[in-house]
Amino acid sequence: MSTIDWCRHCSMDAVMTLEHLPARSAGNNKPMRMCNDTGTIVQDFLDGLAIPTLCGDCNGGASRRNLPGAYKLWRNDVIEAVRSTTARQRPRPSFNIWRTGLVVDVDHEYALHPGRVVRQVLGMVLAVQATRDLVVADETDGSATRSRIALTLWSASSMRVVATDPT
Repeated sequence: MSTIDWCRHCSMDAVMTLEHLPARSAGNNKPMRMCNDTGTIVQDFLDGLAIPTLCGDCNGGASRRNLPGAYKLWRNDVIEAVRSTTARQRPRPSFNIWRTGLVVDVDHEYALHPGRVVRQVLGMVLAVQATRDLVVADETDGSATRSRIALTLWSASSMRVVATDPT
């Protein structure tokens, strides 16, 4: 069944396509389950986490510019670099890389396109926004000259995604 809504990238009303977050090519192609903070199942996804938030032109445009491919290469290199660095430096099983100031060197054997990676990440963030109003007036004086970017994420309050057993 087709969903008509507003596209989170171009803001046009159109038939929505499923946006995989992250892209299927980056490993988001397995069954997933979304649960709320109490563990209650909110939704099952058979082919990776995907939500109907982009029109066909916007969803296909990222692929035509190879944004998911650049993100996949960068993501894989970063994950491998973190794994190998922590394997060498792990002082104990509960080692937390986010609290240690771990420095990870990432070597790329290909032409890294940082602009494509950033555009893919920003596109994923924008794909889950709940409102068309990204720029809002400052709350203190209501002035349009003092504005800020406001992102409210689509159904993201206290949600978590867990991998499910495909059997």
